Amino acid sequence: LETFGDKKTDNTHGGGGGEERGGSVSTLTIEISYTVKEYVSNEEKAIFGTPLATLVNRPSNKGYPIPLFVHQAIRVLKETSMELDGIFRISGSQARMTDLRLSLDNGENFELKSVNMHDITGLLKLFFRELPEPLLTFFLHDKLMSIDDHSNEEKICFIKSLIDQLPTENKVLLKELTCFLFEISQHSKVNRMTADNLGIVFGPNLLRTKSGDTVTTMLKAPTVYA
Repeated sequence: LETFGDKKTDNTHGGGGGEERGGSVSTLTIEISYTVKEYVSNEEKAIFGTPLATLVNRPSNKGYPIPLFVHQAIRVLKETSMELDGIFRISGSQARMTDLRLSLDNGENFELKSVNMHDITGLLKLFFRELPEPLLTFFLHDKLMSIDDHSNEEKICFIKSLIDQLPTENKVLLKELTCFLFEISQHSKVNRMTADNLGIVFGPNLLRTKSGDTVTTMLKAPTVYA
């Protein structure tokens, strides 16, 4: 930071040069010390971005066949929010969700009922979106996207045959999730979330390509989910 004294310039017009007289120049150096808090998740406890099989087989999962966080979140939402307007469509607070994610990834315990319900639904979608391999697997992506190639009579048998190819933990979690989303759709007159709407918001979180391209999935999600 530099401060300058007053300057005065005296210009003459008789062929002589200008003469500049200025005040002194002083330099003030200010040192600022600060610490940036680094948020790092505990890899041994992390929930988000961890393979599904790893999560369900951890001792901390207490023997539940699906990730404990998903079980608890679904339970709380069933108890409190089945008629919540725009459930899974309205976004939660990004700042709060970031803090909650870090707490969960570091194994901290807190009561989900005290959390904003839109934050919980946002975290649930984030959980599925960040699975290293999507719930419906990379292998089944193209096959599921071809569902419209089959007649209505064939679709159910076709989808069942694909689901049978999923790993056990994926099938168990898929059943839990789809039953829950079906219950939500039964309250669509109040929460305005029909099966099609739920397919639009959830489809890209359950099914994607290895390249991460979700455009095709988003376009066909209602058909695939329904």
